Amino acid sequence: MDKDLLKGQYQFENERKDKFANAMAVPVGALTVIGGLLGLLSRDFSYQSANLNLIFSILLGLGTILFLISVFFLLCAYHGYSYSYLPTAKELRTYYEGLVAHYGQSSSSAESKSGAAKPDAIALSNSHFEKRLERWYEEVITDNAANNDKRSGYIYKANSFLIAALAATLAAGVPFIIDSKTKRTDVQEVRIVNLPPQLQEVNKNAKDVRVQPHRPGACGRSSRSGTGISPNSNTATPGTSNP
Repeated sequence: MDKDLLKGQYQFENERKDKFANAMAVPVGALTVIGGLLGLLSRDFSYQSANLNLIFSILLGLGTILFLISVFFLLCAYHGYSYSYLPTAKELRTYYEGLVAHYGQSSSSAESKSGAAKPDAIALSNSHFEKRLERWYEEVITDNAANNDKRSGYIYKANSFLIAALAATLAAGVPFIIDSKTKRTDVQEVRIVNLPPQLQEVNKNAKDVRVQPHRPGACGRSSRSGTGISPNSNTATPGTSNP
């Protein structure tokens, strides 16, 4: 098999793996918004009208179920995957040197026994190494491609249920808006009890005070009309006589 083709496929699967982090960022943000909307709708709905309550509960429950399914598939796409990689450069060098030593000893033994010409140990080592490297590429690419395909399927399902959850949540907003326009608002009475004695006296005096409306030109006149005698005096005012 062409080595360049194997290298390209190996790099392609590694790039797919790295792109999954960005591919899951958008669903996570959308799920956060949908979860907040579901919580807001369920908290502020009055549940006063039986018909609106039934419709709203069905849509809100459907949106919540679809939301949870989307979260489940997104978690499946994120956790539980182990990727394979080629051996490190040091490990490849050690393996190659072991092949050279092995074929060098084998060729020396064959030459001493048969007297034939010594086989090329380097050529045999290179041939064996190339075949083994191809098998490594095939194993790693197969494992990584299976992981990427599985994660891609989970992300597709998560996005599908996310769109359905968003649609159900927006549909639940219709009865929510109707309810917000028609719900009754109860007026709450606030009463202060157990006041200290000083505040109770102040409160009692405040109730006894009557505020007289201000009338222009009334300054200096008696608060009682139709009499010429001041309330606290027996002295007659001008123009009147004592009884």
